[in-house]
Amino acid sequence: MLLTLENFTKSYGEKTLFSGVDFSIDDGERVGIVGVNGTGKSTFLKAVAGLTPVDDGTRVERRGLRMEMLAQDKVFAPENTVLMEVFRGTSPLMQALRDYELALRAAEERPDDTHVQQVLAKCSAAFDGQYLVADGPVNPKTGEPYGKATKAYAEWIAAQTREIVSPNDFGFIMKLQKSVWLHDAASALLE
Repeated sequence: MLLTLENFTKSYGEKTLFSGVDFSIDDGERVGIVGVNGTGKSTFLKAVAGLTPVDDGTRVERRGLRMEMLAQDKVFAPENTVLMEVFRGTSPLMQALRDYELALRAAEERPDDTHVQQVLAKCSAAFDGQYLVADGPVNPKTGEPYGKATKAYAEWIAAQTREIVSPNDFGFIMKLQKSVWLHDAASALLE
């Protein structure tokens, strides 16, 4: 369990935005919040992220959990490209991806520049040294990863010295990056 909320309640004056909400998020889950304008979706997400206090309720998160949130009314730095804003987060993973993407762009613009190639190699090595993109150990009988509740997975995770990034999460980040590059309006902003 990544995050559990119990009896979450929030009001503004007489208006109750949400009351008695029980909610949890597990590894690998994607959650969407749908509702009409003014019903408290953004306030709820801010409360989930721990950015807005609630009137009542309990919030329990997995030890070491880091959350990033792109606010609805985000003010973007005018000197940044769209891709720089995507990777603007302060987590070490976002910083590593941002450094790599900047180095990759420089290498595409100046492929014969040995300094740029060295920076790109350094960024790639730094990412590989800090993160492991993996689902976990593979069961030799099935060829599939062991489940996260198994002893084999627990032993594998305990032996890791790098932070684990699931292939699904890494793939999502890369799809987001590619969609920004491929979208005509976004591509124009990147140049």
